[in-house]
Amino acid sequence: MPTDLTIEGYLVAEGATSADALDVKNALEEEVIVNQLGSIVGGGCELSSPRFDLQVKAEDPQRLEDFLRALLRDKNFADCLELKFTAD
Repeated sequence: MPTDLTIEGYLVAEGATSADALDVKNALEEEVIVNQLGSIVGGGCELSSPRFDLQVKAEDPQRLEDFLRALLRDKNFADCLELKFTAD
């Protein structure tokens, strides 16, 4: 049975904007879809800060989290993007 998962993201890089957060959110959505890790059910960005959230329905939430964290490490994003995963 799929699990509803909320992914909260915060760009900690100096000078990061809400537009940057939107770009990252969109890229993560695409990775989830392309790699068949779940289905996107919602999400958004704050207008005044580099924060976003993404709601995903995933069969294997741990696989999704592990994949995204590995992707961030591989792309050297792990130090400038904080992610929090919460099962709803």
